Amino acid sequence: MIRVIASDFDWTFGSWKGIPPENLRAVQRWREAGNVFCILTGREPQSAIDVLQQYGGQYDYLLASSGTVQMDQNNAILAEKRQHSGFLSEIAAYTLTLPVLNFRVFQGKERYRLYIPGHEDDQEAGTCVPADYDKLPYFNQFSLLFEKDEEAESYCQVLNDRYGSYIHALRNGHCVDVPPAGWSKTEGLRWFLKNLGVPEKQAVTIGDNYNDIDMVTAFSGYAVESGVPELKSAAHGVVKSVAELIDRLLEVNQREESSC
Repeated sequence: MIRVIASDFDWTFGSWKGIPPENLRAVQRWREAGNVFCILTGREPQSAIDVLQQYGGQYDYLLASSGTVQMDQNNAILAEKRQHSGFLSEIAAYTLTLPVLNFRVFQGKERYRLYIPGHEDDQEAGTCVPADYDKLPYFNQFSLLFEKDEEAESYCQVLNDRYGSYIHALRNGHCVDVPPAGWSKTEGLRWFLKNLGVPEKQAVTIGDNYNDIDMVTAFSGYAVESGVPELKSAAHGVVKSVAELIDRLLEVNQREESSC
């Protein structure tokens, strides 16, 4: 019986444009049945909190920054996966040699944006220089954005080759999320379930992009129809929406409860 759903946010549960009303209603039904709904996202905490609050997204737990920052429904931090930041200034300096659009380091709910020449007027414009990151005692994740998917893919390869003992660069289209080494949404969910005291077999995942492949494979999860082909091939099933998955699982749970 499935008791926990961990859903990616962007283009799975919702997006910066909004959250489909059917998803909002389905989550309410899922929670009213005594189950747990989590958002498991590469977004940093404050960005995820803001967009969910803006569109009325309800959840029991928010696992942000690829699950490295885990919060309850009141957005209080319950647990963090931390990495020392002694090498961040070197990575930031290298990143400035590339056609990057933004570079942000996340520590708890705080964000530290890198100053990128030529992008002073961008919404994500920053004021930090690489040396500033040496002052941070730790980080949970850093993220950046390129114009092209292939630029993001190349960046991931370089970082994982050079710094793979410290970090794990994950591509999400033309975005890159970089949590600590050995970490991904999968490890974030496993850590969360262990702390919650829920067996892994009682959890299911759903996503849409490359950084969801691992968690969907590990938890016999689902892909949304709009997801990338590689994810849909790896998924246990494909659904139109989070709402469709929830209604399926509610029916299955009801049948299992009736047979007991």
